[in-house]
Amino acid sequence: MDALLRRLKLRKRDSRDDSARKSLQEDLYKYSSNRYSAGLPSRPSALAHDTYLDLLAIGTKSGALSLYGQPGVCLQGQHEGGHAVLHIIFITHQEKLITVCSDNSLHLWLISKGENKSSVLEEKSLNTDFSRLKAISSCCPLIQDNVLLLGTEGGSVHFFSISSFSVTDKIISQDLIPDGGLDDATVEEDECKTGPGAVECICQHPVERNRVLIGFSLGIICLWNIDDNVPVMIYNSMQTLEHLSFIRSGEEFVSSHADGSYILWNTADGSVPKEPATTPYGPFPCNSIRKIIWKSVNEEPFLIFSGGMPRASYGDRYTITAMHGESHVVFDFTSKVVDFVALCRADEQGGSDVYDGATPYALIVLAEEELLAIDLTSASWPLFRQPYLVSLHCSVVTSISYVSDVPELLWNRIVEVGNVQFAQHSSQQWPIKGGKVVGQKSVARDLLLTGHEDGSINFWDVSLDGAIRLLHKLNTANLFGIDASNHLDRSEDLEDYEEWPPFRKVGIYDPFSDDPRLAIRKIHLCVLSETFIVAGTAGQIILFQYEREEREQDVQIATINVVAGRENFSWRGHGPLEVKNLPSKLATGFHPVCVVQMLPPVPCTALAFQPEWQLLSIGTAYGMGLFDYARCKVVYSKCTLSSSGESGESGTTSRRKSLQRIMRQSIRRLRGQTVDMQWLPPAEPVPEKKTDGNLPTQADVTEQGDARKSALRCSERKDHSESTLTSDASGSLPFDTSSRSQSVTSAVCCLHFAQVFLLNTQASSSSLWMGTSHGGIFVFQLTLSSSDRRIHEPVQCAIAKEIRLRHGAPVISIQALDRSGLPIPGPLEVQHERAKAPDMTGSHFVLICSQQQLKVFTLPHLKPYNKFKFSTHGPNLRVAQLAFASFRSKTDESYVETDAISLSSEGEMMVFTLPQLRPQLSRDVISKENSSAISGCVFTPNGMGYFLCSPSEVARFSLSARFPSLVCCSVGFSEVGVTGSFAADNSVSEEAAGGRVVSASRNAKETSRDDTRTAGDGQVESRDVAGTNNLSSNRSRESRRPSPAPGFNEMSVASQETERPTGLFSRIDAAVGLPREAGAVTASVLASDARIFSGSVDPVTCGSVIIPFSTKVVEADVHEPPIGGMYSFDVCKIQDEKEFCKTVAPDAGFLSDDTTAAKCLSGVR
Repeated sequence: MDALLRRLKLRKRDSRDDSARKSLQEDLYKYSSNRYSAGLPSRPSALAHDTYLDLLAIGTKSGALSLYGQPGVCLQGQHEGGHAVLHIIFITHQEKLITVCSDNSLHLWLISKGENKSSVLEEKSLNTDFSRLKAISSCCPLIQDNVLLLGTEGGSVHFFSISSFSVTDKIISQDLIPDGGLDDATVEEDECKTGPGAVECICQHPVERNRVLIGFSLGIICLWNIDDNVPVMIYNSMQTLEHLSFIRSGEEFVSSHADGSYILWNTADGSVPKEPATTPYGPFPCNSIRKIIWKSVNEEPFLIFSGGMPRASYGDRYTITAMHGESHVVFDFTSKVVDFVALCRADEQGGSDVYDGATPYALIVLAEEELLAIDLTSASWPLFRQPYLVSLHCSVVTSISYVSDVPELLWNRIVEVGNVQFAQHSSQQWPIKGGKVVGQKSVARDLLLTGHEDGSINFWDVSLDGAIRLLHKLNTANLFGIDASNHLDRSEDLEDYEEWPPFRKVGIYDPFSDDPRLAIRKIHLCVLSETFIVAGTAGQIILFQYEREEREQDVQIATINVVAGRENFSWRGHGPLEVKNLPSKLATGFHPVCVVQMLPPVPCTALAFQPEWQLLSIGTAYGMGLFDYARCKVVYSKCTLSSSGESGESGTTSRRKSLQRIMRQSIRRLRGQTVDMQWLPPAEPVPEKKTDGNLPTQADVTEQGDARKSALRCSERKDHSESTLTSDASGSLPFDTSSRSQSVTSAVCCLHFAQVFLLNTQASSSSLWMGTSHGGIFVFQLTLSSSDRRIHEPVQCAIAKEIRLRHGAPVISIQALDRSGLPIPGPLEVQHERAKAPDMTGSHFVLICSQQQLKVFTLPHLKPYNKFKFSTHGPNLRVAQLAFASFRSKTDESYVETDAISLSSEGEMMVFTLPQLRPQLSRDVISKENSSAISGCVFTPNGMGYFLCSPSEVARFSLSARFPSLVCCSVGFSEVGVTGSFAADNSVSEEAAGGRVVSASRNAKETSRDDTRTAGDGQVESRDVAGTNNLSSNRSRESRRPSPAPGFNEMSVASQETERPTGLFSRIDAAVGLPREAGAVTASVLASDARIFSGSVDPVTCGSVIIPFSTKVVEADVHEPPIGGMYSFDVCKIQDEKEFCKTVAPDAGFLSDDTTAAKCLSGVR
């Protein structure tokens, strides 16, 4: 009674109810987006790899920046202004990176900690000093000086301080570069005045870190001494320069040029090259070699370069060449190569030996439309199987579908079939392994299905946050005799190489389609019956059934002609696809069972599937067909084409006539006029029912019973919120009765099977509901035999009810609701306990969603119950999609609400309660300009969703408070085996390796020791320890050191102010240890001025050591590692090397390098 009074606005709502509902809304609904997109970033423009963090960075032309580690590790950021990212530079041993954009701005990014111990990528600094200078053309970091070298198009090299993030006064001007004979050999005299040209490449010497190679566009190469700021050697290549690459020893380097050649140089001799210019694919003119990498492996060169193809024959190909010994492969890509990197163990370990781990084990190639990784350790150099960054748009995505909670048995079968398709890929693990996933590993088995223009369907695993993995690919083109290979890497056998060059096609991106009729429009996968249905552009509907073993398969073919009997109809479009003979046996997987061809052959606009009844309903722009796939028979067809529109060119009304009709209807509403209905057969007049006034709804529903051929019964109810239309004295009804009501002239928009109270409340009926683009709803009653006689007796279909919405908007969705207002699930879902059985007592509801409103009717009488008009929320708001989801409370797991989710054409999502239709949440999720994303958005049963944020990326969001859309991953040095982490604010928490807590900062009192003490003036008072080793005393001191609290597994690197030592450091920030490699322990120290120093010490078990660095010395305690663990260090003192030598080794003088320091300090240890 209270609810009825509130509905009639005779009693106000209790404020306590509102507050309780508001609290409940906070527990149920919350919009979240994880700022990541799965798939390949759209329009990539830059690539970088960090060997210490083992992360891959990709920048795009729209200003997006993405970091990728192991599967599930993904961090993303966005540059303000959307300028293209041209260069990405990782700062070694730091969780920082710098990006250079097309507007000459430099951005400092920091990997910091967010909520739930998850890492986030944040922009900390911005520098625009170069905006007024020439464009930045090349970059090179000098880690030992914490400086970034920036080469410009004007030919100068600027020094950029990373610590202050500003340009310094130091500069290498092109005037200081000797011409090297450029005047006489390369350019004309008037051109020589411009200098050596733009800076094309800068490379740091791998051994002598104070020297860099600077390459200029006109062919001049200069070896420059950073400390003395003078040139050391000049090399003149006589050719336009493209790129430079040092060999690991630093004794040689290679240069690539615009004429397709490369030159090997001796670093110590700039007069002539070590070897003459080599043109791999000459002698005819070739394209430029844009980038080259030279590795020395077992005294043989390992050469990798991009481009260099003969212009006349293969100038339009996008290639990367790899040559080593007798192996020679030209990888042929289908899109332009942006950049590539070669991963090498020696780079990761920091070794300086020429042949120690110098063999590249992986080649990462970033093309404009895909990213590929090539295994260089296997004999045939196959592709890695990608766990993410797969080309989502290998062919244009035309449809998308989501399947949740796939049974484990079917999931394993799909994975097994997919593994067969990936048999030619490398068996090695994915080479990028940085970071780690935070939290528990997901056990969900969720699929994202994408249909493509070439007729293929891809099965994607979206169970892991931050990654989307391709499991299986199903192609329908082979069914119609069109050759479409299922080899996902498109690799050719080695015997199929062309004579020269030895091309090998790689990648799955293919922008071309053999036949546009193959494009997939609708996808439906029933995981309980293992039935898969695909609908295409030419009206073809293919039904697949999963087969567990190889077998012969006969494909049944059926045709549904919805325009049969229309003598004046003529089709002028393309013809249908013809099914060809299949192989005698089909491999394990989804086998085609039946093909249904709709005529006319137009795209499928609606698809409904009932596996329990074994019925399939297909809708097109010309009508609907009902198909019984158990008997492979057509049950029913209905044409929705008007008698005046039988040209076969278009099934829609012209825009001019539509505008005239709308204006006519508006005038009638304003005048209060009505017109008698003429669109149904004449019937006996029926007395008008009096309104009870209880429900604020309007009688815009008409009902026709074909079985009884009875007249239409209508009841008029007053609607205070919709219009001022009234009926006249004659009893005329307020319905839309314009000329288009004479016959249906609209396309089928939605189809829905339901078991509801259709005729009475005593027995439920099987029914099919159809909605059209002009506001018409047709309800069909289905008569099915019992299961044992189902295959022998036909299904009967007859129209039972007909509804027409007065506003005439397209019907987007229809959903039957039980007495509780919950969507009625399918019989199979109830049988497998995947859904709760519906309440079949009393009456049912049906929710009809049009572009303009949501409306609930009661069944079987079709009385209006509730509605929501979107025009009240926004004048131009139109609904594009409607879905249903269950929202579980984040505080009370037992409380669940099932609500409706609407997506408007403006990208706004709203959540409504059922059946009250009360708005609960409203958020702008998708940009209104991205119409393809709005039409292709899919929702999950728990309130999440996916949409295409670009042609190659899919984004995820959540409207549920319990299941937020977050990518929880941690990136830092602890994730790669380093017991420390460095940040800009010098305060960060990381998990220590092996669970050991390492205190990287100690105050002055804690650093006092028995054997070595710090005096008040900062000098080191040292005992005579030459030739002794007091490990036992050190162990005793270690045992007295306080142990971490139980259960505490994090390290706090907290900078603490200490008494200033004689060195250049004002604060001790951190010291970290790496696992033992080749009989040494590597340590790194981060100074307060953001500089990092690295060195190594001999293996020790524990005790006190002196670690020599370049120009610095660190005294530290070494903790004994656990089995399989690593050494960890506690910093006691950091001191300038020169002052240290005066104290402990007065005769040694200034130590110039680590080798000298190690000799001097050997006795100290």
